Amino acid sequence: MARPAPKKIVATPERPVLQWIAAGLGGLVTVAVVAVIAWEAFQPDAPPLLHARVIDVAATSAGFVAEVEVANDGLNTAAAVDISG
Repeated sequence: MARPAPKKIVATPERPVLQWIAAGLGGLVTVAVVAVIAWEAFQPDAPPLLHARVIDVAATSAGFVAEVEVANDGLNTAAAVDISG
């Protein structure tokens, strides 16, 4: 009977340091993104905080025209706000 050939044992090479650094940075970025999303999910909704300021007033034949600047100091958008007058 013939003897079976011995199996070769191949050692796996160690991971390079740069690969560990890249994996660590990727993990940190992933944890940071999940933390920011979780933080934003649990914050209470706040309405837009609008401030109006008269820039200029001009007299016309039909009355007065006022140029008004409106700023939103709140955290949410004011897309549905309609200003007229």
